[in-house]
Amino acid sequence: MRKIQFIRSGESELPSGWALQPHTHDFFHLAYVHSGQLIFQAGGQDHPLSAGSVILISPGTVHGVPKDAHNLCIQYEVFFRILDPELKSLLENKIVLTLHNAFHLESLFSYILMYYGSTDLLCSSCADSFLCTILLSFLADTTSSKGKSGTYVDSSQYSPLVQRIIDHVEKDSNEKYVLSSLSDSLGFNKNYLCTAFRRETGITIS
Repeated sequence: MRKIQFIRSGESELPSGWALQPHTHDFFHLAYVHSGQLIFQAGGQDHPLSAGSVILISPGTVHGVPKDAHNLCIQYEVFFRILDPELKSLLENKIVLTLHNAFHLESLFSYILMYYGSTDLLCSSCADSFLCTILLSFLADTTSSKGKSGTYVDSSQYSPLVQRIIDHVEKDSNEKYVLSSLSDSLGFNKNYLCTAFRRETGITIS
């Protein structure tokens, strides 16, 4: 029995300066960033993504990409419903999930884009299985990082962006130019990072 019902899949390009207006679907939205950087606003939080990042957005979750929050970005996208009750139960209440440096998953996305609509039973079954593998990768990552916090600061209550800022600052706290290093590492403007950090924590990065 098929575990996945594919809606559509393909490669999309988001040019610099374009916005993806906030919207929702009644199905899952999965995106892999092939190149570029962007900020997905989903589930009431900012999710900074760069090459190798993957984001999974659950049905009914408002999401979009604000103007000027990205450069030229190429994504592989898959829209689908989960038919398997067990897999569906595992992803219940997971509004937004992200993975970073998941370059090992790119070949799976490429195969899905090529064969998800194939009439060949073997090809379509492989596409189904590969998507399940990607979804289980999210769950494995969530389990292994459960309760994760910084070395000096408990960052578990903050958004993924602020968690990454805290992690970077802790690792490079002796750097003279930590803001420049932070901006280069995350691929976002220094002013944006400072504003986002202060909004959530009430203090400055410095």
